[in-house]
Amino acid sequence: MKKYIISDKKSAVVLLSIVIPLVIIALGRWIYGWGGGDIDILDFSAEGVERVELYTDNVTIAANYATEFDDGFGVSVVTEPEDIQLIIDQIDSLQYAGNDIRDYIEHGIGIGGTVHYDADFYFRDGTELGVTLSSNSGSQPVSDRILGYSLVPAAKKGFLGKNARGSLKWIYDLYEKYRPIPEKEAS
Repeated sequence: MKKYIISDKKSAVVLLSIVIPLVIIALGRWIYGWGGGDIDILDFSAEGVERVELYTDNVTIAANYATEFDDGFGVSVVTEPEDIQLIIDQIDSLQYAGNDIRDYIEHGIGIGGTVHYDADFYFRDGTELGVTLSSNSGSQPVSDRILGYSLVPAAKKGFLGKNARGSLKWIYDLYEKYRPIPEKEAS
């Protein structure tokens, strides 16, 4: 009888030594996106897109381009097909980085200071799709930032938002390339 009890204890230890790491890996994948690939959320190419309007409430960018015609923030209108494709490719290639629980763990509940980066796609058939990227940490480098992401209108509303990781350098470059020029708009 003692052998049987010892055998059960050994089996339990072996089972737990397998189950616990699997649970940790599953939670890490769900919360932090361990092993995540490209988010690949845009299912179209630049061919059908007339223009993309880039907008941000990032004061560092927007304050430089504010005009008397808007609410203090400029919108850059991207019209070149190769730049529109660049936007699609850059968004799709962001790496999955878990969900909003990550923000609650790292920054707490009720955090403020979110910065939004919007890419609003206007299609030739008259439809629209917005992609919102949001960052809760301005201290992260532009070349490697964790961002919340969502589509407007959303295909389906999830309980928790999803996160992605990647560079936002492209949005800064394109915003500058297509930025509104106050002198030009005023004339």
